[in-house]
Amino acid sequence: MRIRWRAGVAAWLGVATLAAAFAVGTGAAHAEPVGPFIVGGRPADVGEYPHFVSVQNLRRSGGTLDKHYCGGSLIRDDWVLTAKHCITSPTPDLAPADIDLFIGNTVLTDLSQGQMHDAAQIVLHPDPNADVALIRLATPSNRFPIELADGTDAAHHEVGDTATTIGHGVTSFGSFTPVNQLMEVDVPIQSDALMASLPLNLTKPFNPTMEIGAGPMAGGQDSCQGDSGGPLMVHSPFEGDKLIGVVSRGEGCGLPNKPGIYAQAFDNSIRAWIETTAPRRLYAWVLADQPLVGSYKPVRQRNATGHDSTVTRTGTGRYTVQVTNLGHGIQSGTVHVSAVGNDPHACRVGTWFPSGPDQTVQVTCFAADGTAVDAMFSMSFALPVMDSDSGVIAYAWAGQPTTPSYVPDPKWSFNSRSGTNTVTRQSAGVYQVRFGAMALTGGTAVATAQGTVGAEACKVATFGASGADEVVEVRCFSATGTPADAMFDVTITSNSTIFGTHHARAHLWANQPTTPSYTAPSPWWINSPGAPTILRTGVGSYQVTLPKQQSAEALVHVTAQGSNANECKPIGWGPFGTDQLVLVRCHTTAGALADTPFILQYAV
Repeated sequence: MRIRWRAGVAAWLGVATLAAAFAVGTGAAHAEPVGPFIVGGRPADVGEYPHFVSVQNLRRSGGTLDKHYCGGSLIRDDWVLTAKHCITSPTPDLAPADIDLFIGNTVLTDLSQGQMHDAAQIVLHPDPNADVALIRLATPSNRFPIELADGTDAAHHEVGDTATTIGHGVTSFGSFTPVNQLMEVDVPIQSDALMASLPLNLTKPFNPTMEIGAGPMAGGQDSCQGDSGGPLMVHSPFEGDKLIGVVSRGEGCGLPNKPGIYAQAFDNSIRAWIETTAPRRLYAWVLADQPLVGSYKPVRQRNATGHDSTVTRTGTGRYTVQVTNLGHGIQSGTVHVSAVGNDPHACRVGTWFPSGPDQTVQVTCFAADGTAVDAMFSMSFALPVMDSDSGVIAYAWAGQPTTPSYVPDPKWSFNSRSGTNTVTRQSAGVYQVRFGAMALTGGTAVATAQGTVGAEACKVATFGASGADEVVEVRCFSATGTPADAMFDVTITSNSTIFGTHHARAHLWANQPTTPSYTAPSPWWINSPGAPTILRTGVGSYQVTLPKQQSAEALVHVTAQGSNANECKPIGWGPFGTDQLVLVRCHTTAGALADTPFILQYAV
């Protein structure tokens, strides 16, 4: 909440008394004392703002309403943006152990509406004029983060445009109790020149490089105490809400000629600091399960920006996946595809590229003889970033199939340990990919062929540590099973999804293709809790059980493993009690079922 200055208030309570009240009362908005009340707001709809965060002060007693201290915004799956003074106003500063993050709630006392997360780390902006802080979650949230506005959104946050702010701040003068219902209020954006000219009674003048002003000059609509750290948002017609500021400070609440002041979070040093401290993990996946439909939005899909992707059939066995809001000029990342279903079909990536605000991925599918065929498939796009303390991931696009040895284009190559990735062609269709400084104890690898001409398929032959590096051998074959040079994507992971996230996840290497039933070998699996099991139900047919991973919405990729041309694919998956079952089929290039080792990646 914001602490506001208003003439007479300090004398009424006494400055020391007021500061003490806010140290144990609702969250401070800045270093000025409290003002009157917030008016002109309205209740938010349940679920309207899944990115909103109630910062809970655990030094207080009581329930979630009593502990609400400040607002915040989920801007990554594991980072919350709030106001710096929300952390530094108490004495001593709040530590991670003092904070819980209640994400996605609309009514504070209704625990079923949101997710409660522990805080693992607090990072304060180093500039004393920048009233922002970042809180890292101990475990990622699967709620959709809000995007920060950028240059493409400039038309929606000009002077006079309407912005919206939300929070549980007080609604009456003198109250120190937050409101149970999340409230929202619209406020017009004011010019920097106007804000700098106003005679605001504040400890620091308005700073146009760090702040933005919003609120009607007539007063009546504003944020107030308890709203500090919450978002100031604008709405983009095609991309939804975008965050442009953080509730920070002001004189009073809703007073005439005294608009609120927000820490600016776009196109300045604050935005750069956010991007450096909490790098974006951009990812999306879809299960394209309607192969004959002209265009549709799959029911089972996920997008880090909260938008729906669209699948369009452009011809027999040819599809375009429009991944909404993951473009914006991003020429980077990695893409993987798995065919899905009973038939011995295979799918691969044609190409991918940014198209305006979206990412366009082209997918082609083939029958066993290499002819184009309509098929179901799963597709994932990822631009991962890994923290140093939370698993590892590396990927490379091998786009030079006949070059003897090269370092992949860094736009499509990543190594979370900052090593160098190299690709060496050993013979026709046989490649060694070396991920520098990535030697893993366990982990898995996945490979997908890529190209717009031909019908080659690629797979992981071997993978493992070699000195300080991780080395993956990838083999590519024509539709008839002959080794063939081809482009491909390859990704290795350990304790991570192929997105570089830590949502519900599992990966395993099923390396005993003729064993009737066995537990996935350690250390080549990750699942929490419990070890996955593999049941052979027939020649080339397997049932994988992932304990405690039940989900109606999940991504599965399967890649065959070994030196021959056999291929594997998931034929279906879904919850069974508290577990997740995945059915896998493996076959020869002729389409006959064949016992084959495989690697499975699972993510929610």
